[in-house]
Amino acid sequence: MKKLICVLALGLCSVSSFASESALKAHSQQELEQRLEQSTQKHDTEMRDFLKSIDPKATQFTTKQSQRFCQITQGLINDMYAVLDQNRELLAEEDRSVTKREFITQAVYEAPDYQSLQKMGVNCKLK
Repeated sequence: MKKLICVLALGLCSVSSFASESALKAHSQQELEQRLEQSTQKHDTEMRDFLKSIDPKATQFTTKQSQRFCQITQGLINDMYAVLDQNRELLAEEDRSVTKREFITQAVYEAPDYQSLQKMGVNCKLK
């Protein structure tokens, strides 16, 4: 789970969806990691563009910026959790029963990067 959380924390930067369940299904641990990486990469571009639009001197996100950040993050969460949910049998035994709420808490709310963003006015209500 720590590796998955690390992937999310690094990729807490992104939105897109896979077309079908079969696109989410992995047949090995390596394929699972590739699916998660693909999801993260798709979101990275959107987050990068968003971050470029923010004044580097800003100490707070505007309400609109905070909402946009949360929207991008929610998309990433949705995509990554869908991949994990479809591939539970490839997860470590202790991670197979992780709920989406637990995943969000561990991968986002407890991440140091997110805690820093809270100081800038970001307060996502992720589902």
